[in-house]
Amino acid sequence: MSSIHGFGLGIAGKSSAGEILDVFYPAPLHNISGDLAEVVAGISGELDASGLNDLEAAFRKVGAEQQALVAQQLKDSSRSVIACTLDTNTAPQTVADAYLKLHMLSHRLVRPHGTTLDGIFSLLPNVAWTDEGAISLDELPERQLSARLRGKVLEVSSVDKFPKMTNYVVPSGVRIAHTARVRLGAYLGEGTTVMHEGFINFNAGTEGPGMVEGRISAGVWVGAGSDLGGGCSTMGTLSGGGNIIISVGKECLIGANAGVGIPLGDRCTVEAGLFITAGTKVTVLDGARKPRPEQQTDQQRRRQRQPRRQQHERPRRCRQRPPRRAKRRCLILSQQSGDPGRNQACQRPHQRSGRRNQPVRRPVKRRLRRPGQRRDNQNARPRIGDDDRSTGEQRPALDQDASHKAPFRRLNRLPSQQQDARRDPSGPDASRLDGHHAADAQAGHGQNDTRRG
Repeated sequence: MSSIHGFGLGIAGKSSAGEILDVFYPAPLHNISGDLAEVVAGISGELDASGLNDLEAAFRKVGAEQQALVAQQLKDSSRSVIACTLDTNTAPQTVADAYLKLHMLSHRLVRPHGTTLDGIFSLLPNVAWTDEGAISLDELPERQLSARLRGKVLEVSSVDKFPKMTNYVVPSGVRIAHTARVRLGAYLGEGTTVMHEGFINFNAGTEGPGMVEGRISAGVWVGAGSDLGGGCSTMGTLSGGGNIIISVGKECLIGANAGVGIPLGDRCTVEAGLFITAGTKVTVLDGARKPRPEQQTDQQRRRQRQPRRQQHERPRRCRQRPPRRAKRRCLILSQQSGDPGRNQACQRPHQRSGRRNQPVRRPVKRRLRRPGQRRDNQNARPRIGDDDRSTGEQRPALDQDASHKAPFRRLNRLPSQQQDARRDPSGPDASRLDGHHAADAQAGHGQNDTRRG
């Protein structure tokens, strides 16, 4: 006997009109052959308690203990129990067939595109997925009112044709941050992590391990070790991909907000923000990181034929600022020599001009004498009226009224006798001072002695 594509025993959820809304298969089978295939062949539809007893005995006879245990547990169900057998891999004909195929994908029995899902959208009903199970949209208002009358709130998580996967099966070795973003029928390999922004549609999945922070559309397969960055997208068969199966190879990286609309090989990297489709022009680089000759544009070929442009013939004007009070030659880019990149000395020195560039005159420190201290330097200029120590003669003192006749002398200079009278007001020369000078002398103000001659 040829192998059977799939078999499952499950619990069906029905509406008040008797329509099947969903089916839960706890332990589906795939690619059945041998004695077990003979047992399940031709079994389909609803089963009562006697039918489950006969099926349990047949499973134990061929050694299918797991299926026998499922049949034993389903005998106590208050809902309808359905047996579904898929002899061949054909398009689903009923809701029970469609749910069996979706369970086979999420249980890792078949990979995406391993079972035919043609027409599944038109086959599945649109229902409200609540904390009390699948509810028909026609019955939803009545069920909500009934829950309120009992003091409860009927939680509606979504209204869709596909439920979330974790309400039916949780594969081993996976992490799912937001369970509503993984539909039933998704294939999650061991080691797969789906973050909050990740999404995996039905008939799509990952081989694992890998990190999914983007969108894996229907029909897309991601190889082992590949990561999908935050907000990235893959174009599936339902989002414009058509009949082309989009796949991502092993150890690939798709950057944040990037997109892939073509199949990728192994170890490919798509930078962030780049969306590659079948119409995107791609330039392949050779070993020297240059485009291949057959992929070069006319502008690139024209640039390779033309020689490299020389520098401008006129030398650049030097903009370097020499230091203060200095004339130095600057370095400019000269075209006089054969090497255009050689720096040579400028032949003209920089002339500084303007008030800003004038040398700074710094004040000269002079040693101040204390009051009453006289110069001992022989080369110092003698004061007016001082004694000539070299000859012993006394120089004539200038009259105070005639001090304006010596414009190059300080007008506040007094003869040495009057200076001595200031130092000693009680001396014989004190009579030469007038009242004003005498008052200054008595007060002890000798500021004229501290001034420089």
